[in-house]
Amino acid sequence: MIITKEWLIDQYWNQGKFKREIAEEINKTIGTVQYYMNKFGIKSRTKSESKKGEKNYNWKGGRRMKSSYIYILKPEHPFCGKDGYIAEHRLIMEEKLVRYLTKEEKIHHINGIKNDNRIENLILCKNTSEHGIISKSLFKCVKDLMEFGVLVFDNDKKVYEVNQNSF
Repeated sequence: MIITKEWLIDQYWNQGKFKREIAEEINKTIGTVQYYMNKFGIKSRTKSESKKGEKNYNWKGGRRMKSSYIYILKPEHPFCGKDGYIAEHRLIMEEKLVRYLTKEEKIHHINGIKNDNRIENLILCKNTSEHGIISKSLFKCVKDLMEFGVLVFDNDKKVYEVNQNSF
């Protein structure tokens, strides 16, 4: 196949294909496609001109992980971030309550696993202070379990473990 300037402009700019897609179509490398783009003086798209959302080859269905939390793309949500994403645990609690959460309200994951968003693992807190009280109660339990010998710290492994002999 002979690659012409017109064909390459049509593929890249008019049809919005990625260089990778064009390369696969003509059974060449991305480097070859870039070579012809340079040769013909065809500029690459900027990020704002690139495909977004479902049309992007990196699209993962509008779900992403950040700091162990799952975020969902909901640009229409009144409390989504600038990027259009909102924490999934907040959406699940809102669905249960049939209302939006306020900015002050926080969600606590009972088992401590930040991406376990089953409703039975989520507790609504009025604010950061109430959430802090719940977290402190967990640390008190850990302290008590250590005092009773149920939970031990292994200095060699540098981990906490349940003392099987305490049962």
